[in-house]
Amino acid sequence: MLVLVSILGGITLSVGAEALESYKLDKAARILASDLRETREKAIAENKWQQVKFFPSANMYRLSDAGVQNEDVQLEEGIVLKNGYLEISFYPTGTPSIGATIILGNRKGKVLKVIVAPVTGRVRISS
Repeated sequence: MLVLVSILGGITLSVGAEALESYKLDKAARILASDLRETREKAIAENKWQQVKFFPSANMYRLSDAGVQNEDVQLEEGIVLKNGYLEISFYPTGTPSIGATIILGNRKGKVLKVIVAPVTGRVRISS
């Protein structure tokens, strides 16, 4: 009986840890998507270009207002940028400089993609 309880306890902890890692990845993707949408909206509202630069080696991205650094966003521990260096600018029309797919991953090997559509700048999350 004690062996059965130990086995079930180990399974529960394993499932709980995986769920936590999955939650952290989902949260990071939602925050990134929100930051990209806000950056696009700010470019339109203020009628000046805005930029997001990604630094995989530092596991962070930087929000800039017409080239002036506004904020560095560090990804939560256990979440990694899978892309190389990337820069996306949003013009006053809301159009992005490039369409892009930013890939985030966790320790369990799960990945989520935050996609910026070319021309429209629409931002969405995909698995």
